[in-house]
Amino acid sequence: MIIMKHLYIIVMALCFISCKKTDDKASDEKPEFSFVYNGKTYYSSVTGDVSNAGVGGDENVQSIHIDMPEIFDGIIYFVEPGCAYMAPRNETIYVDTPDCKLSLNRGTTAIDSAKVYLYKSGKIDISVDKCVNKSETDIYTGQTGSYKVCRFSGTFELTLVNNKQEAIVITNGIIKNQYVRTN
Repeated sequence: MIIMKHLYIIVMALCFISCKKTDDKASDEKPEFSFVYNGKTYYSSVTGDVSNAGVGGDENVQSIHIDMPEIFDGIIYFVEPGCAYMAPRNETIYVDTPDCKLSLNRGTTAIDSAKVYLYKSGKIDISVDKCVNKSETDIYTGQTGSYKVCRFSGTFELTLVNNKQEAIVITNGIIKNQYVRTN
């Protein structure tokens, strides 16, 4: 009888723990990366381990990339305030910061400014918090290294133009609860 009473108490305790109401803060932690282009809202998605849009950087400098070929015929990079561009599909653009000098082949070939859309205006306002130090073991060397993961949240807007004055205008950009490895 005593065993049954203890078993009953354990089962009830487990029920109360597992049936606990979901914490509202947990739902606020849902990550989001979205923006408006041509009146339609787009959201990032993840296939395997690869996201088609996101944020990167560290506590001092943040950048954005958008790789959505169904919308843009290239990849958009918002490297830093005043420096953004759209690299055409299958072309690698190199950027030298802080002057945002773009080139093909590490500076040996000029870009085609009809195909490469360049920064006209924009803003990026991202806060970085909840940084946590983590460690990992290299699977090849067995050595342990450390890195930091931080939460990025904020807003962005961006206008890019080519030399034909065709524009890509992105508004209402939202970055929410994006956890990023910063080093």
